[in-house]
Amino acid sequence: MRTKETSYTAIHWFKGLLIALLLGFTSALSAQDQPAEMSDGDTAPTTAANDSLMSQIEISLITCEPHNMIYALYGHTGIRIHNLQTGEDLLANWGIFDQKQSFFVVRFAFGLTDYRMEIETWEGFVDRYNYFNCGIYEQVLDLTAQEKRNIINAVFENYLPENRYYRYNFYYDNCTTRARDIIEKGLEGKLDYREMKEFTPTYRELIHLWNGNHLWARWGNDFLLGVGSDKATDYRQQQFLPDNLKRDFHRALISRNGEARPLVKNEFWATPSQYNYGGSSLLDQFTRPDAVAVYLIFIALAITLLEKYRLKRRLWQFDAFLLLLSGIPGLILLLMIFSQHPTVRINLQILVFNPLSLFFAWRIINNFRKGKDCGLTLILEFCFSVALLVNIWQTFAEGVIGLALVLFYRFMSSYGLKENEKK
Repeated sequence: MRTKETSYTAIHWFKGLLIALLLGFTSALSAQDQPAEMSDGDTAPTTAANDSLMSQIEISLITCEPHNMIYALYGHTGIRIHNLQTGEDLLANWGIFDQKQSFFVVRFAFGLTDYRMEIETWEGFVDRYNYFNCGIYEQVLDLTAQEKRNIINAVFENYLPENRYYRYNFYYDNCTTRARDIIEKGLEGKLDYREMKEFTPTYRELIHLWNGNHLWARWGNDFLLGVGSDKATDYRQQQFLPDNLKRDFHRALISRNGEARPLVKNEFWATPSQYNYGGSSLLDQFTRPDAVAVYLIFIALAITLLEKYRLKRRLWQFDAFLLLLSGIPGLILLLMIFSQHPTVRINLQILVFNPLSLFFAWRIINNFRKGKDCGLTLILEFCFSVALLVNIWQTFAEGVIGLALVLFYRFMSSYGLKENEKK
């Protein structure tokens, strides 16, 4: 059995060999871009030889199906560079991140996470996605020799250590938009996506198409995403999702000198499609967020009836639970105001998940234990009622409106109940 040190050395030896191969490949391209000197002092063009080399190279947009890891619910994109003559087969990947990075979750939430670009073997990339049972779709691009050179040079320029890292943003700068931009800038003609102008979903609606089988992951997204995610998108903004870019590449034309050609000359499943587009399980349906909110509503009604007709006193412990339930998540939303992600800064759900619930909790519960009303609840009641109105501007996470109704009902109702009724 190999030791960790041996495995570590082997991995770095392989990466070093791969980088040397890439540098040699780009050096060959650069050398062929220069005129060759002849014995009589004249120069001979090498364009024909260079174009012949380029004809053996295929460049493809690669789109991977999602899998169940939270970071892969929306698929993945890369660029494949395949030399049919030599067999060199590489994948440019802009989706690499380090989960062991200090305070990774915090940095990610605040938009301070740096992703990096890596170049790996096509075989290794396919093996990894086969492990997760994800199909890989390939769109071979119809490019001129010069366009291929442009893209290859741009990829390897991006791979330089000083260019490899970038500040990740899920909507605006991710693995898919990076691949798109590299390809677009390498084209010599004008790219026409022939967009569907009538299709203008919001960012939130777009990601809902992909996280429907992961209801609590969807809830977490909707909890953190603010008003900015409910804005309508155009075709280019929709291309942050791998499947949308694949769709647009399928329709796109390259126009130059009055002529147009399809961007994609051939497309197929490089590995079979295996993604399960089916619904969630029966257990998931009973534990989904909106179902939990319904349970909470019935529990609140049952406790209120129990207080009024049997106990004759208020169960302040339930109110304390509700204040914590709404207040603790509110601290997260309060901190999100300082995030670098523009779509999470203004989040109207803070009216329900309200940090004031924590700040007022001691005073409110102390009064409830003594059988007294507390004027601070009026502030919270106002916030909850406003939340019910502003829901028309922002789509709240499932069940949040139900929670707002429970909170409003509990603090609005006054039954004259005491912790210990005196006779």
